[in-house]
Amino acid sequence: MVVLASAALFFRRWPRREEAYVQEKFAHKLLRKWEWGDQPPSDDLRDIYLLHAERTKQREARLRAYKETVRELVSDGVVSRTELAMLDSLRAQLGVTDRDHQKVLGELTDEERQLFDPAYQGSMELRLQREQYQRDLERAALEAARAGVRLAPATLAALRQTHAVDDAAEAAALADVRGPTGPVAAMLERELVAMRALAPAATSVASGVDSADGASASASVALLRHLARDRARAHLVRALGALAVLADAREVEQVRAQVRRRAGLGADALATLRGVVDDAWRAPLAAALTAVLAEPSLPLAATTLDAIADDGSPHLRAVVAILRSRFEDDASRAALMAALDDPEELVREAAVRSLGARSRLARDLLARVLADPSPRVRLAAVRAVAGGSTQLPAGSLSAVAQAPATGRHATLDASTAVAALTTIERMMLLREVAMFAGLDAEDLEAVASSVDERQLAAGDDLCRVGEPGDAVFLIVRGRVRVLAPDGREVAEQGPGAVIGEMAVFDQAPRSATVRAADPTRVLVVPGEAFVGLLRERPEMAEVILIELVRRMRGLMGAGSSSPGTPIPPPPTAPN
Repeated sequence: MVVLASAALFFRRWPRREEAYVQEKFAHKLLRKWEWGDQPPSDDLRDIYLLHAERTKQREARLRAYKETVRELVSDGVVSRTELAMLDSLRAQLGVTDRDHQKVLGELTDEERQLFDPAYQGSMELRLQREQYQRDLERAALEAARAGVRLAPATLAALRQTHAVDDAAEAAALADVRGPTGPVAAMLERELVAMRALAPAATSVASGVDSADGASASASVALLRHLARDRARAHLVRALGALAVLADAREVEQVRAQVRRRAGLGADALATLRGVVDDAWRAPLAAALTAVLAEPSLPLAATTLDAIADDGSPHLRAVVAILRSRFEDDASRAALMAALDDPEELVREAAVRSLGARSRLARDLLARVLADPSPRVRLAAVRAVAGGSTQLPAGSLSAVAQAPATGRHATLDASTAVAALTTIERMMLLREVAMFAGLDAEDLEAVASSVDERQLAAGDDLCRVGEPGDAVFLIVRGRVRVLAPDGREVAEQGPGAVIGEMAVFDQAPRSATVRAADPTRVLVVPGEAFVGLLRERPEMAEVILIELVRRMRGLMGAGSSSPGTPIPPPPTAPN
């Protein structure tokens, strides 16, 4: 039995290596100190050793993850050392003992002492406070930029006091806000990009023939240039507001005020800022302004319209829709169809006018347009298929939709009744009058919405001496004679003349008779509506008064050039 037992023991241990022997010894000792809470899944000492080794690796991985988590929480200021007790539940889930926790804190303290420096405590509160201060400062800077003024010292002082920041923190925050990557610089860049996109439209000229009579001047392209420049001026005003905050210079505020009043909108409008504002900001803005104000020379192209098709101004989008009729490419047709879904009725009306000019209002499309909620859009569709009439012709939609084209493309037809003109066409018509040529889009539309029309035969009187001055007359076509009370002719006026505005201002009776010399077309602006618009829109009143002053100076200059010759009454403004 001894021999057999010894032989069995010998053969059992014969293949065992030293490594296995050590593992078994370790496993025996490990069983006496088993710390995992459960019982070993096997009696095999080697399995016990392997299980212990695997669990040790897992614990070390958990401790490393726990250590890095604590490091980041403290570094970010989320918790301080005294607040780490809040992590008890997390430690329990990870199997991190109190002893391991203290070991981790000891290692972190040795590795990064500043994490647990008393001065670092409360960093989360400090960081949140600084972040809120930065947000409030950015908001104040953007509000100042929109108002076109510098950041007021009182505003900075109030923010500094509210958030308890020192001078160094304020200086650093201001540097970020005013820096090249800050929100104000981003605002300036957006306005600059918009101005550059408008430059081709602002310098476009009509190409080819615009109407059946062979005229090369296009009222629609002229309105495009006018609106593009006006939009560029608005972008320039906002850009100068941002520049006032970036440069913190009163001179920028002054230039902005001049540009806003249209008093300083020239290619050299920004010249006075040279040396005051960093050229990295001023030079690109000056270059964009120069490009916008350049002499018109670029033939109108579809790409020019594409660049501003999504502009924020519905008036500009409407003119773009009108001008789309000049192009036959698929992209232009698709863009014109998309304009029928524009939220602004002004744009949909223009799109219908453009489609009608090229006989593109097929039956289904016409039915869709005639169901538009806007009466202006429906009227444009009726005109498109009824040859300028305001009544839909008899017959089925199928027949109506095959009506021949009314023109090669959409442009102003001065012979069309005002009642049938689209809003954009009325604006084109009003721009032919010098007094209204400088109005912005909103003011032009306001006047256009109030105009009426009169057709005079030769010899008909437009107004007579002594009648109330209750309307302003705009001569669109034909000629009129201005007659003194004794019947003497004192002047003759043609297209573009304005008659009667002075009588509307002072509510005096007419001081002259105005009689048609030829068949004449006159636009009538009711006096009450005209004065009401001037009250509601100070900018419009300023533009019109500037034009009146210019005209009166011209008359005075003409009279003073001939000594001894009495200065005649203003021929374009009989009372």
